[in-house]
Amino acid sequence: QTGREQIETTTSIQMMTLTPKSIDMIDGVRIPRDTVYSFGIEEARRVEERLEEWGYTDLHAKSSRMATYNDSSVAIYIQGSLENIPMFTDAGIIGSYFSERDVEEKSNKVVISKFLANKWTDTPDDLIGETLTFEENSYEVIGILDTEADEALALIPITTYQMNLKN
Repeated sequence: QTGREQIETTTSIQMMTLTPKSIDMIDGVRIPRDTVYSFGIEEARRVEERLEEWGYTDLHAKSSRMATYNDSSVAIYIQGSLENIPMFTDAGIIGSYFSERDVEEKSNKVVISKFLANKWTDTPDDLIGETLTFEENSYEVIGILDTEADEALALIPITTYQMNLKN
């Protein structure tokens, strides 16, 4: 098979994105909305309830910041999400991932990528139980996202993200 034929026979839609409308089309012109709807935990849970037989739901936000471990600071991406991320990836979790309760309680727990962990130590597992700081808040490392991706990523509960991070 050619590459195109192989893609056509093996590719399927694996993810759907729902994004709030930020513009309206009026007479063929894109007009920015004065108010853009913001999805919250309740809306995500309602979508999850309706679609649970077909897949998983996540609500997330992402930004970049500086993070500190001991006296070493590095640039990272911080992603706030629900507890479902392990369902979206084949990557394993060394340690644990935050729970629905952690999301509800706005806990300061963090799961970091193996790539980020390797910036601070040769043995990523050693960071579990340690404390990272960003945006003047401390976070307990509870897990390592075991992936080969080259991204310095920290995952925290979406509610913690909304409470602690200024965009």
